[in-house]
Amino acid sequence: MAEDKVIIKEGIISQSLSGFYSVRSEGQTYVTKPRGNFRHQQLKPLVGDHVTFEWEEGLDPKADQALGRLIEVLPRRNQFVRPSVV
Repeated sequence: MAEDKVIIKEGIISQSLSGFYSVRSEGQTYVTKPRGNFRHQQLKPLVGDHVTFEWEEGLDPKADQALGRLIEVLPRRNQFVRPSVV
């Protein structure tokens, strides 16, 4: 069996929902999940973050089962913090 090639892409997180992240790259939206070491490093990607992610070559981003992996959150330029409500 031939192995599928994995492509490394860069994009911007456009949505975060239940541990899944939608990433916009090259005019497409890709659904991704973070690598396990994100949890160990207590790193939480935020909407607007620039990220790198892995995508299997040949997968259609619109397919229900298509899922990529977030590899790295690139350095943030700014961040909005919501104040706690007392």
